[in-house]
Amino acid sequence: MNNKIANLLKSYVDDLTWIDKIAGLVQTANIRAKNDESAVAKSYPVSCDIDAVTCIKGAYQDLTPNSFKKSVLYFEDHGGASFVERVGNRIKLQSHLRLVCWLNYKLIQDEACLSGVEGCGSSGDYVIEVIKALPTVPITTADFVSIYVSDISQVERSNDIFSRYTYNEEALQYLMFPFDYFALDLTISFTIPCV
Repeated sequence: MNNKIANLLKSYVDDLTWIDKIAGLVQTANIRAKNDESAVAKSYPVSCDIDAVTCIKGAYQDLTPNSFKKSVLYFEDHGGASFVERVGNRIKLQSHLRLVCWLNYKLIQDEACLSGVEGCGSSGDYVIEVIKALPTVPITTADFVSIYVSDISQVERSNDIFSRYTYNEEALQYLMFPFDYFALDLTISFTIPCV
């Protein structure tokens, strides 16, 4: 269910001009990479919608920060979906997702001519744009009734946001200025009709 919900929310933020690479729900892919004479385990966020052929071609690093992307945005599952109540022939559920976004101010500024971006934690304007882009009224799809983001909280700015992933050592440099990042924890309420 969270994959469908993440893809729906992705469609709302997809039009933000500064987003370069976007995915719905991701899973952690554990890859054994050769490092000199030994194999080293690396973990990357990989879109749940990636196909096997693309993954084999090495696209499992597609959502890793690098100097060629303006930004990367994706959703993580943070607790699955939980039962709230049953009302007649409808089951109300709640889901917890984390929206993770990494920013490359150098490329965003070059393209959008933004000014005043400096230091750590300058991502506030981008956080606001994402929050404004999320749906503000309940949405109904073929599978769900009344999907809405019922709670949003910004996660403390810390490298822990990326602790699920090991990346390559060089990717860690992309967590310091002129790069930035943020994460939002989202609670999504929705109903499944049982007819």
